[in-house]
Amino acid sequence: MKKLIYMASILALTFTSCDPMEDVYDEVDKANAEELADKKFYSDKTLIEDGYRLVDADFELSTNEDVKNYKNFSISLTAAEFLPEILTNKMLYGETGVEYKVWFDYYRGKSEELSNYRNEHEVSTGEYTAIGGVIADLGYFTSDIKSGDKADEILKAAYSDAVKGDVQKLISKGAASKSYKFEDVSIEASEKFEMSKDDFGVILASVEADDTKKHLVDGTLEYYYGANSKYGNFEARTSKWMAKDEYKDMDEADLEDLIYNRQIEAVIIALKAKFPEAQINDASGKKIIYIVEYSVYDGSTKDNMVRFECTSAGPNPEFAKVGSMYVNTMHQFYMYNGSVWNQIDNDLEVLDDKENNLALAYTLEYNDYKLMGDGDGQPGEYGNFSSSADPNHYLPTFMNNKWAYAQDDEVKLIIYKYYNSGVTELRVDEYTFNKETKWMLTATTVDGSAMVAFKDKIWIYVPPIKLIKTEKDATETYELTAADYELVGNGRYGNFDTRSGEDEEDEAVIVEKLTKILKANYSLKVGDVFEVTYKYYDGAAKTGTMKLEAVADN
Repeated sequence: MKKLIYMASILALTFTSCDPMEDVYDEVDKANAEELADKKFYSDKTLIEDGYRLVDADFELSTNEDVKNYKNFSISLTAAEFLPEILTNKMLYGETGVEYKVWFDYYRGKSEELSNYRNEHEVSTGEYTAIGGVIADLGYFTSDIKSGDKADEILKAAYSDAVKGDVQKLISKGAASKSYKFEDVSIEASEKFEMSKDDFGVILASVEADDTKKHLVDGTLEYYYGANSKYGNFEARTSKWMAKDEYKDMDEADLEDLIYNRQIEAVIIALKAKFPEAQINDASGKKIIYIVEYSVYDGSTKDNMVRFECTSAGPNPEFAKVGSMYVNTMHQFYMYNGSVWNQIDNDLEVLDDKENNLALAYTLEYNDYKLMGDGDGQPGEYGNFSSSADPNHYLPTFMNNKWAYAQDDEVKLIIYKYYNSGVTELRVDEYTFNKETKWMLTATTVDGSAMVAFKDKIWIYVPPIKLIKTEKDATETYELTAADYELVGNGRYGNFDTRSGEDEEDEAVIVEKLTKILKANYSLKVGDVFEVTYKYYDGAAKTGTMKLEAVADN
């Protein structure tokens, strides 16, 4: 019986005792699994060798729509935030402990001086009203009361906190007329009428109701008067009119005259609907002038103003045109000199106030445009630039002739006229001189770069930080490991060789290697102070310490 119990005990031990190699096997399995996982991870990725430059297609890998669209980084779309994910999505990797430089387009924007010229103030209805008189009635400046006469008053009221050197582009409307004197308003009264979509609907309805004209109706547009109730304007493109049988054989100049005369007829239809009891004079006996404003589309939208008088009083009044006004949108730059807003021109003394660092701006004059060519499509033809006369095509040559002896990095702001969709705008650009390239448009997008590192299989942004020796109290202590020496090429002996003629004889080399090690082990921030312990050999094996402070690397 005892023998059976003894044998059973032996069998139990045989089946329950541990294999002494089991832990070793587990470690091997784990190492093999990690190796396989690494091979799989890196199998579809490309190693960065000596830095990298982002191209447009790379920016499209960002999850940020603005980075995708603008294809650059900026002060608000930083490389620190968006560069790592682009490198990850690009399927790139780097060696552990190595910092890589990545170049990219960086939008730095416009200079402070140029930005000062980007301020705009459009005169409001309330500001026209505050001026009073005929300007309040019209809602425009006239040939007798110009925007320049009221600019200082308007800008002072709008910008009470202005400081010397501030610039505003004043945008206003002005009406000019050869057939009407605004001073005659003293013996006349005015009734202003701004045509709306509903008024154009009245004209359209009159055509639809006329059996001889209704075939010219095309949805919300008709081609007898050209009224378009959808957009609230008159269609004046001759190409559109000539598509109709009635006008296809007409001379273009004759058709233009017909279109204008039909507009006047149409406005009278709208006037009769608006003022069914119109009178010739007001209660004081002054003649009433009906000022009608309407829009015309001839490829761009233009505002027209026409004056009418009532020739036969209601209930079925008659009207006749008495003159046209041409309403222009006007642009002009003004600079505040500390007490007055002055219109900027080439004689304005404040522009030469270098003591106050005010931007030097040059306004192109009539003869300047002529010098750039006055042939068909050239700036001198109409005294402005346009989509067919690109300012950047002409201005560098003009400036190279005018300011041939400028100095490197000299900057000039150029104010010029630009025709855009029926409006002559004032624009301003900045040019910079370089002896090699001469005058060129100042770039708003420049080369930028950042440092990155591949750590724990992810890309991280490396702040522009360097480590310098310091005597400050340490915020962190660190002792170098065998892996650290391996990282910087000192793995064979596990120390730094400071003997004469050896690699680490110069202490700056040790600082450089410690910097690489600390950046590989920590996410540094400005103000960190490390007390680092390391081994060195100067003929005998020794241990040393060094304090290093993280500072901004500008």
